[in-house]
Amino acid sequence: MKKKIRNLNRDQIDLFKIISLCWREKSLIISITLLFTVASIIFSLSIQNKFNKFKSEIIIKEPPRSLFLPFERFINKSDYQRDFKNSILSIDNLEIFVKQNNKIDNFKNYIESNNLNLTQYFQDNFGENGKNKYYYIFYETKNGEEFLKDYVEFIKLKSLKEYKDELKNIIKILIAEYERNLFIAKKINQKNPIFFKSEVNNHEPLTELNQLYYLGSNILSQQILHLKAVLNQVDSYSFDYNPIYQKPITNTVMKGVKDRKIFIFYGFVFGFFASIIIVFIKNKII
Repeated sequence: MKKKIRNLNRDQIDLFKIISLCWREKSLIISITLLFTVASIIFSLSIQNKFNKFKSEIIIKEPPRSLFLPFERFINKSDYQRDFKNSILSIDNLEIFVKQNNKIDNFKNYIESNNLNLTQYFQDNFGENGKNKYYYIFYETKNGEEFLKDYVEFIKLKSLKEYKDELKNIIKILIAEYERNLFIAKKINQKNPIFFKSEVNNHEPLTELNQLYYLGSNILSQQILHLKAVLNQVDSYSFDYNPIYQKPITNTVMKGVKDRKIFIFYGFVFGFFASIIIVFIKNKII
C-alpha cells in the first residue's frame, strides 16, 4: 500500500516537472507551433486552386436545314446531327483536342503535375446535362468557358469534314455507277430512254440503279456532268454556322476555403506536438 502511494506521488511530481518545463520553454513551444502553422497557411494558399471546383455549361443549337438542303438527296441533315453528338461526347476527341490546343497549357500542366489520367479525368468531369447541353468541371477560374467554346468549334469542324468526306464518297460512287451504265448504253446503242407502261403512268422510264442504262446515253451523260458539278461544289461550299446557342455559364461547385482550414488545423496540432518533443529532447527527458 505504501509502495503504491510512493509511486503515485512520484507520478504527480513528474507531471508537475513536465508542466513546469513546458512553461519555462513556452517561447520555444510557441515559436515552433507558430512556425508550423504559418507554413501550413502558406502551403494551403499555394494549392487552393486544386480545391476550387467550377462547372461550366454550354447549350448548342442545331444547324439550319437550309445549310444542307443542296445535298439532302445524298445525306440527311439528321446524320450530321447524330455524328456531331457522338463526336462531342467522345473521350478520344477530347484527348485529341487537348493535345493539339496550345491555349490550355495551364490545364496540361495541372494534369501532368498531379499525375492524372486524362481519360479518367474527362470521364469524371465532362458530359451531357440535358438536350444539347454539355458541362465541364475544372479547377481553374479562367479556362472552363474558353475550353467549352473552343471544343464545340473543334467538333463542328471535325464533323463537317467527315460529313463532306462522306458526301463526296457517295457522289463518287454514283458517278461510277452512272459511267458504268453509260458504257453499257453506248454498247447497245441506247441513246434515248426506254419507257414502259405502269398503272400510274403510261410512259415511265426504267430507272432502277441496276438498269440505269435504259435511260439512254444522252440522259446518262447529262447526269454524270451534273454529279461532277455537285462534287466540285462540295469543296467550295461553305457549311459554316454558329453552333453555340447560349454562351457558357460558370458556377462554383466547391470552394477551397474549407480545405484550407483543415490544413491550418493540422499544421497547428503537428507543430505543437513537435515542439513538445523538441523540448523533451533538449532537456533529456526522452
